[in-house]
Amino acid sequence: MTSRLGGSSPLPVREKFVRKKSGKLRGLGIPTARDRTVQAALKLVLEPIFEAEFKPCSYGFRPKRRAQDAVEEIFFYATHFYEWVLEGDIKSCFDEIDHTALMDRVRDRIGDKRVLSLVKAFLKSGILGEDQVMRDTVTGTPQGGILSPLLANIALSVLDEHFMGQWESWGGQAGAPGGAVRDWPTTASCGMPTTSSSC
Repeated sequence: MTSRLGGSSPLPVREKFVRKKSGKLRGLGIPTARDRTVQAALKLVLEPIFEAEFKPCSYGFRPKRRAQDAVEEIFFYATHFYEWVLEGDIKSCFDEIDHTALMDRVRDRIGDKRVLSLVKAFLKSGILGEDQVMRDTVTGTPQGGILSPLLANIALSVLDEHFMGQWESWGGQAGAPGGAVRDWPTTASCGMPTTSSSC
């Protein structure tokens, strides 16, 4: 599997802008059909490894977890014994992910250099703009790719670890729900937690 994946050279993604409910434009990066297939295979390899490490407070783009589940958990704790809900937003979270920091997180769990090279190649594949101008990708993981939500969750897991560490330092139980609930990134939101269109 890894030798097959490692032989692929990703092509630049095709830029496509879609209008959000707010009226602003969201930029998508659409991979080629071949690259989508390779990304899907790569996701099958990577997702179980990182899912085992993700914190229970994370809901966005995870198997058998939905934004509605995050809202239900907040509602439960808010109607029982919690008094505060803090909401945050990461502006352009997919676009601004630092490649070096992300790859460091991936290397912590993945030792196969071919897989690492392929992940990096997808991050650096470039963008063919709607104006037909080629641009390098210095930061970010383009929305529109099959692998991008997983890579965003890997990058954002450092925040989950920070918040859960704070929760545990205040006497919360390790792994217990209620310390923090993250619903980013979702298809509608990069906020914590929200179901509004805020990316």
